[in-house]
Amino acid sequence: QHWQPLFALGAPLLAICTIGSAVEFCWAAGEAVLVPYLSKHGVRQWVVSTIYLANPTLGLCIQPRLGAWSDRINSRVPFVIALSLIALMGIAALMSAIPLTRALGLSYARGEDDDERDASIISPMAIAMAFLGFGAADICFDCLLIPGRALLDDVAVPAGGSGQANALFTGFQMCGRLSALLVGSSSWTTSGLWGLFKDYTDAHLNACFTVCALFLMTSMLSVVLLVDDRGSTFTFNPSDSESETAEMNDVRSDESQTLQSTLLGQTISNYHSNLSRADSITSGQNKASENWTYKPDACSLLYAVQSVGWLGVCAQSFFWTSWRGEVVGCIDLALQAAIGMATVVFLPRANASCGAAFVWCSSELFFHLLMISVVLVPLGDEYTRSVTPRIIGALSGINYAVHATNALLVAADIVPDQTKRARTIAMVNNALPTGQLITALSGGAIAQYFGGFEYVFVCYGIIGALITSVVWAYSSRHNLFSTNNEVP
Repeated sequence: QHWQPLFALGAPLLAICTIGSAVEFCWAAGEAVLVPYLSKHGVRQWVVSTIYLANPTLGLCIQPRLGAWSDRINSRVPFVIALSLIALMGIAALMSAIPLTRALGLSYARGEDDDERDASIISPMAIAMAFLGFGAADICFDCLLIPGRALLDDVAVPAGGSGQANALFTGFQMCGRLSALLVGSSSWTTSGLWGLFKDYTDAHLNACFTVCALFLMTSMLSVVLLVDDRGSTFTFNPSDSESETAEMNDVRSDESQTLQSTLLGQTISNYHSNLSRADSITSGQNKASENWTYKPDACSLLYAVQSVGWLGVCAQSFFWTSWRGEVVGCIDLALQAAIGMATVVFLPRANASCGAAFVWCSSELFFHLLMISVVLVPLGDEYTRSVTPRIIGALSGINYAVHATNALLVAADIVPDQTKRARTIAMVNNALPTGQLITALSGGAIAQYFGGFEYVFVCYGIIGALITSVVWAYSSRHNLFSTNNEVP
């Protein structure tokens, strides 16, 4: 019943959702192989970490402008094409950085003779090329969600299924993440795509990013071939307000005629009737205007909650496998994605029953409490220390699904003007680079100060729980977020 509005949308809806799965696949693959690749070739850790500073900083500047530009021209597909092509060029630059610089004789040499060169060390030129390539691709991955989600709303809102469509998009994201974790750890990629890259030093990286490129191209072509990019068909130009304005002019004309007729001895009752009618129309116009009023306080609070939510998610992406071990950590994150996919199935029903804002805030608070509970892991026996983190990692998938979906639904209620849809999505999406930036700046320092990556989760969990609780209480008191039980 809750998914029924999507049945008529068919292939175009599925094509749009492949954007989410492609982005999440590329995210997860990059997180899994990039740092080991650079470290393997002698790049220092502090240099590696700078890529997680530069990309979010640029993303904070680019995403709002991208959303505004998409709304201005009222089109999405050109941005999907452009961002996908730039990302593909970035992937190509990353994969060819070492072979190209070595072919040009730019490899770094420890000694004077060719025989004394260390093959594992790469030149500064290769490092710069790899950084620029991955940086461009990573920013495009983040930005692709803006035209992708906006295009989704352009298609789904007229059918009355925006909430369900966004949940489905998130489900495809979880599927992409799970696929990346499974493919990245399989013999299919570790062997270099059945030996295609067997003679390459970095066979695993080349295999993973080749699959990323194929996934991205397939998604882009699906959107181009199957989706009719008509832009937003819901504009803030309500015909009711125009008709009411015309009616107001008629009423005022009637008032003038009534006053004139009163001088001829007619009653004043018609004048009072028209005055009451005019007041009613004016009240209706004011109410309509209030319903479309931009609420900056609500947007700021939503951004704060979403940003601290991304702190925990980014901490898991950056540090979970280091804390748990590469193989075990990947299993935990794979379970997280699987639980996220299951959550998506029930999310529209939960939103319809409890309201999107309530589900979102309660899920964020639950996630932060999970992160705080990591501090209890060392207190148990060996079995508990092994199983408890896996349960925590798996249950965090519930919030991953809600986090990626409901903030957009709440934002759509705060800024319901469909002509500003991409800008609204960019505002919500900008919380991601904010979380990445804070995590990159503070995560390593916290782990070093307290003596372990688990304390990063605990600290971010405490901060997130406090901010989420305060914002939830304040927004409920002042009715800033939607309290409507219907999915926007």
